[in-house]
Amino acid sequence: MSHKYKHWGLLALRLTTGIVFLVHGWGKLTDNPGIAGMTAMLAKMSFPLPNFFAWIVALTEFVGGIFLIAGAFIQYTTILLGIVMLVALIMVKKFQLPAADPDVALLGSLIALYTLGPGKYIVGKKPMSHDNGESCQNCNCHVEASPDSETAEHDHSPDHHEHDHSHSHDSHQ
Repeated sequence: MSHKYKHWGLLALRLTTGIVFLVHGWGKLTDNPGIAGMTAMLAKMSFPLPNFFAWIVALTEFVGGIFLIAGAFIQYTTILLGIVMLVALIMVKKFQLPAADPDVALLGSLIALYTLGPGKYIVGKKPMSHDNGESCQNCNCHVEASPDSETAEHDHSPDHHEHDHSHSHDSHQ
C-alpha cells in the first residue's frame, strides 16, 4: 500500500477533528451551553471546582481546535484534548455506546494524531523528519536542511558535534 497521500490524510484528520473541538469550545465560551451551563453540569456531577474546570475545558477545546487545524503543538494539544475526552467518556457518557460514539471517535483521532504527527501541511515552520517519516521534533539528531529542498540530512553518529571546539588558540607574547 502506498503512503503517497499520507500527509493529505493527516491534514483531513486534523481539520475535521480541529473543527469539532473549535466549535464545541466556542459553544462553551458563548451561550451553547456557555460557561454557566458547563459549570452547572459539572456541579451536578459533584465535579470539584466546577467553574474553574468549565473554563479549562472550554479554553482547551477552543484553543486546542485552533492548534489542531494549524498543526501546531500537536503532541501537547492531543494529550490535553485526550484528557478532556477521557473525562467526558468516564464522567459524562459513562462509556454508554452509542451515546459515546463521537467521543470514542474523537479520542481515536487524537491518538492517531499524537502517534503520526501533524503531517507536512501545517501553518508555520515545517517540522523536520527522518527518511522513515518519524518526526525530529523529539529527536536529538543534528538536522541540516537545504533551503531549496524539503529533504533533511541527519547525523546520528555519536562523535558528531554541532560546534567544533577543537580549534587551538595561538599564544601571543
